[in-house]
Amino acid sequence: LNVSTGIKDLLANSSTSTGQWLGVLGSASLRAVFQTALGFSSSVGQVDLDQQLTAFKSRARAVFGTDDLKTFTDSAVQDKLIRLYMVRSEAAAASGSSPASRALSLLQGGR
Repeated sequence: LNVSTGIKDLLANSSTSTGQWLGVLGSASLRAVFQTALGFSSSVGQVDLDQQLTAFKSRARAVFGTDDLKTFTDSAVQDKLIRLYMVRSEAAAASGSSPASRALSLLQGGR
């Protein structure tokens, strides 16, 4: 999924902030990007949908300064979203490995 296209599609299909965020939560790929970038674990999906909506909007305000999805059509904001997603994805993958293998990876220059 192209984040830019996904967000533009959401904005075209819903005029309300709540509807747009529900679109994010309902899209497996967009949800994965936002969930990871905003620092949520996969267990967030187990709580009530209204609580998820509140949590995602609140965390977006804290991280990006806004919960308006129109902001995410800006390429600089999208870049930040994708960078956060990549960093947190890599950190989560690294935390799944043993301390010895992480140390070896660092010693080998991350190869």
